[in-house]
Amino acid sequence: MVSQAPFLAFDERYRHPREEFFHFLWGYLLPALYWISHRPDPSQTTVRMVTCGPLMDPLAAEAIGMLGAKVEILADPPADEETVFLPRWDMALYRNLELFVPIETDTGVVPRALRIAAERFRRPKSLPRPFELLALRKRITSVRNRLLPAALEIGLDRGAHGKVLILKRSEPPEFYKDGCGAKKKGYGTSRRALIGIEQAAAELERRGVPVAIFEPGGETLATQIRAFHKAAGLVGIRGSEFANLIWMKRGAQGVMLTPRSMQRTHRLPKMISEVAEVSLVEMEVDSDFPVLEAEKVLPFFLAPLGVNR
Repeated sequence: MVSQAPFLAFDERYRHPREEFFHFLWGYLLPALYWISHRPDPSQTTVRMVTCGPLMDPLAAEAIGMLGAKVEILADPPADEETVFLPRWDMALYRNLELFVPIETDTGVVPRALRIAAERFRRPKSLPRPFELLALRKRITSVRNRLLPAALEIGLDRGAHGKVLILKRSEPPEFYKDGCGAKKKGYGTSRRALIGIEQAAAELERRGVPVAIFEPGGETLATQIRAFHKAAGLVGIRGSEFANLIWMKRGAQGVMLTPRSMQRTHRLPKMISEVAEVSLVEMEVDSDFPVLEAEKVLPFFLAPLGVNR
């Protein structure tokens, strides 16, 4: 009997679907890449994975190909013994969210579970990083170091080098619309988006801050990795695009606009920035579709980029 290629299983016990970019990347692809990269010969490795939808499957094949390995995408999990149960790295972030719950918030109220966590720790600014986050950072760094050389070689140059990326969200593909295949509907601009990106970019350039408008959802994974790694900073509205912070250089500056309606929810992007060692500032906005005001984000990029007023 010929042995089947190992099936890398996505842990379905949590409600977050694998068709969403953040949970796909942190909950499935990155753990899979770590597992493959620690095989005796990754270039001779073939794995099977369950589909994550028409947008994510090509990214999985691309990333695994960057390791020299191969992947077979299955419509459903197989019923066989060659199964590897991968840990959910996205859930590791959720388990440590209490580190980033402010004791006092602008909105005045946080959910009960988060309030209990805040009261338990009662810290003014920060706490020592828990062992789990240190271990996660080590694994993320391992995957990052394996993928970066290939991504920098094959990723397209989108003019990001030394510039501040203004993240543009994508229009929702058919798969994420009502009545179609995704378990959780909505994607990109159907949820949140920045308005007036071009005008803000022109004003920042006029004030001496080099910028590049970048739409991650329209690019290959290699091009996303290359753009984030080459950039000096980024600006965007809260969304899955911030899952890519791990590709940025240590100490890079990010500004994330967070709608007031989301202020009571988790601080997951802050967790990602902590693991990535990227400086991330949150700015509260009143709308899910705010106008990007160059004057408000300008101060965060003058000093780090060595730009004079």
